[in-house]
Amino acid sequence: MKKVDMISDQYTANPVDYRGKNINIIALKAIINDVSRYYSQHSASVMNSSYSGQGVVMNNPFSGKQAEISSLYTKLYVTSVILPGLKDYQSLQKKLDGIIDLSELNQLISQSMDNYIQRYIDNYYSFSHVLFSASVNNTEDLKIYLENIVSSNSIIYKGLKYIKENTEFDDGEFKIITSKFSFLNDLYKNYENSDFVLYLNSIYNTVYGGYSLSLQMQNKRLVKLVYGYYGNIEDNPLNKVKSWLPITVSSVIRDNFTVVFNQIIRIGLNGIRRNIQEIWQTQLQTLIDHLDSFYPLIMTSDKVIDVKTLDQSVNPKSGYFWQVFDQWLKPFLIYTPNGWINNQSVVNQGLLSSHQLAQVNRMMELSKNFWQANGQPKVLNIKIYPEKMMNRQLENKNFVNMSFLKVGQDTVIGINVFGISQTVAYAWWKEQSCSVGYQTSSGSTVNIFNDYTPLCLFKLMSKAKTNNGTYQWQDKQSDIRVAYRLTGLGLEV
Repeated sequence: MKKVDMISDQYTANPVDYRGKNINIIALKAIINDVSRYYSQHSASVMNSSYSGQGVVMNNPFSGKQAEISSLYTKLYVTSVILPGLKDYQSLQKKLDGIIDLSELNQLISQSMDNYIQRYIDNYYSFSHVLFSASVNNTEDLKIYLENIVSSNSIIYKGLKYIKENTEFDDGEFKIITSKFSFLNDLYKNYENSDFVLYLNSIYNTVYGGYSLSLQMQNKRLVKLVYGYYGNIEDNPLNKVKSWLPITVSSVIRDNFTVVFNQIIRIGLNGIRRNIQEIWQTQLQTLIDHLDSFYPLIMTSDKVIDVKTLDQSVNPKSGYFWQVFDQWLKPFLIYTPNGWINNQSVVNQGLLSSHQLAQVNRMMELSKNFWQANGQPKVLNIKIYPEKMMNRQLENKNFVNMSFLKVGQDTVIGINVFGISQTVAYAWWKEQSCSVGYQTSSGSTVNIFNDYTPLCLFKLMSKAKTNNGTYQWQDKQSDIRVAYRLTGLGLEV
């Protein structure tokens, strides 16, 4: 631009008249138009130059990346090249005002300025992103990483110093750069006493504080810290690190601090994954195996589950399974209409396998069927369908008149035609009478099986032969068979 300004001096100082027109002005206009067209056609910027000043390169040992800024995007370049160039152009504008139309060149200068400022901002965004980048592998590496961040000799602190030196401008055109990086520049000014460093110091002391702390204890502390974050424990330092940024901070700058937060979370989740699998095997799977040793969770068992075992295991309020689940698993799962699934937004690879999730959902259905959400027992609405009862003659010349299945105060009758189904509200936790048998034409009643305890119906069912929900009991003396089909038992999971 300085050369164009100098040429304009020569052409305007010595007018050459030809047929009433100044040839030099015509030639100068052609030169200016050629300059405009060249930069427009080649997508070039009038802000670039062969400037040979120094940029900066910083190595980040925690990510293996280089944070780099070209000398073309430094404050020194702006003050020694850009601003003098703009001053020359303003001089040219005054000189040619009313003589030559500079609208095309004005547009080029304006567009080039906008493009340059945006690239300047993008360069320092990228620079800051590399400063904060990291790929920490374990608890020991995380310790070194946090120690570096909170020190005034950290790679982040040094990089922020360079950002501040090159993004604070008083000139009107470049003030937008100042505003974009004001948060990072303020952080640099008060780095050691900033919330960022103070919160990270708190996390460091929580995990690594103490004399001769073993690696095992460090891992245990980190796991507890991350558990507390996902469990929304009040005053957890990770919550403060996650939420300390003002809402006015741009998402680009915010992402830098998210990188630091994610390093802590990721290493903690590695320990949580191991911890959850250990808890699953030693506590939850052991409990499931114990439940599955009882009828009717396993149909071949000769041991019928009792109320105490059922309640202590899977009551939704007080059952051991759900106490362990709420403490260790729930923060990392999501409940959907189809049951519990892994929360992929927390961990890319699920903490529980598909088999383990199926077991969790099986226990959930068991709990929902037998209890209300507040832990109070809930009646089972069991639908009972009597099978057709044949009027066989007995040895004493009597005939089988009908069959019966009695559950508490309700009795379902089966006769020699297909009977009518009946829904029974079964208060399974109460002590009551259950019996199955038949009545003869003489009016006598034969109980094939009976029981008077809580869960008595399931004890009757354990004595039957089953086929697709139909239960058949056989009187060993007369060989009479009584059959009923039952649905809605609550343990069909």
